[in-house]
Amino acid sequence: MKLFRVSASALLMAATVAFTAQAGGNHGDHTHGHSHGEHYHGAKKEISHDAIHSGVSDDGTIHIHDAWTRATVKTARVGGGYLAIVNTGDAPDRLVSVSTDAANRSEIHEMKLVDNVMRMRPLNAGLEIPPGGEIVLKPGAEHVMFMGLTEQLQEGKTVTATLTFEKAGAIEVVFDIAGLAAKGPDGDHSGHDHSGHDHGDHSGHGDHSSHSHSGG
Repeated sequence: MKLFRVSASALLMAATVAFTAQAGGNHGDHTHGHSHGEHYHGAKKEISHDAIHSGVSDDGTIHIHDAWTRATVKTARVGGGYLAIVNTGDAPDRLVSVSTDAANRSEIHEMKLVDNVMRMRPLNAGLEIPPGGEIVLKPGAEHVMFMGLTEQLQEGKTVTATLTFEKAGAIEVVFDIAGLAAKGPDGDHSGHDHSGHDHGDHSGHGDHSSHSHSGG
């Protein structure tokens, strides 16, 4: 499995958005930007009353909140999905797959700084959610990659996806579409974090070509 190599400056960039289509189906450069995510362990995590509840499993153990994505330009082929997952159960669970009609396929990815180089890879085994813990998927850490978008993601609208967990099963989740430069579900644009970055339409699971990146 190949790994993305990204300059360390990509730590300050946002994770997803615009792919500029090339004539004859020749896709352009890809750009990812990221900062690390948050994992909570130990005592049972309580969901804030301010959180936007997006879904809950049938058995009540997995709660999804603050699910969002960024708007894309018309030619974009890739988008990123971000959300928080709370496991209120007594045993670990695992997010194993994501699907949506808005994309040809979806993958769970992670970003890591290794030897001062930011690397991205798909989590083919899924993402574990510890008992009584919370995992926050956000730009720069674990995130969902919507690949081969079938429609433009327009600010103010929503995207519906199905998240499947190893134990809790399938949960339908509604992602709010924030602005192109949003940094969170509330549309925070602070920090000049622009997401007009180019992503390619990856042709195979876990097999990623080298990416060129811009921005600081």
